[in-house]
Amino acid sequence: DLKAGQEPDRRLYRRFERPPLPLAVHTLVDLSASTTGAVLHAEQQAVVLFALALESLGLRGAFTGFHGQAGEVTLSTLKGFDQPLDESARKRLANLRAQGSTRLGTVIRHTASSLERAPEPRRLMLLLSDGRPEGPDYRGLDALRDSAMAVRQVRRGGIAVHCVSLDSRDTSWLRPIFGEDHLAVRRIEELPHRLPALFSRLLTGAR
Repeated sequence: DLKAGQEPDRRLYRRFERPPLPLAVHTLVDLSASTTGAVLHAEQQAVVLFALALESLGLRGAFTGFHGQAGEVTLSTLKGFDQPLDESARKRLANLRAQGSTRLGTVIRHTASSLERAPEPRRLMLLLSDGRPEGPDYRGLDALRDSAMAVRQVRRGGIAVHCVSLDSRDTSWLRPIFGEDHLAVRRIEELPHRLPALFSRLLTGAR
């Protein structure tokens, strides 16, 4: 149009669009009684920053808090896959409460069912925990074996599982359950920075 001496058609325009990434992320936040004080505060900071990072990348993310009692598990939806990261969701992410124990196997199996329904071809379950799975009736070798079996079952279904541990004293339980797919954060205050960095590496492998 310009070469012909005419005014360009104003109906034409250009914009940049970020294509959606083929990955759904479900983050499990351990809210057992041991996650108090500095641990709980670091978890709150980390999940809020992580939720903002997922939103900025255009990724669908869900966040679920969990704790157990004798014979049962309580799951709290902090943010669902199709829920916006609005003020209500941010308040839930920033106001975590610790209680109960860590019945890990049940939580992993239940969460897999929601990820299996996600339309994305790649799915990641990210566990944020401060210690080994245990409870009044869920402890020792049986708890480790049940958790490891749950991880294997979920992975066979095509879901990646990764654990971020906040227990700097005992990391012996991580490898039997998660294999190489784990990260031990030695200093709690590093968590809000380490979690996005870890996800960046995982995301590179999921493209």
